Amino acid sequence: MNIKVPHIELLVAPGRDMASLVEVAALDQKLKTFGHDSAIEFDKKLLKTIAEKQIS
Repeated sequence: MNIKVPHIELLVAPGRDMASLVEVAALDQKLKTFGHDSAIEFDKKLLKTIAEKQIS
């Protein structure tokens, strides 16, 4: 079929809910296809918060 399938590695601790972890990974992958990268947004917000705390 020649279809590319994304490969995602999830590190899972014993006792974690696999269904919710897979669901979140799938949603994150879907958002990336639409051009929304949550990791980059989180990093920007975190750096902004740190910079504001240092000024105060």
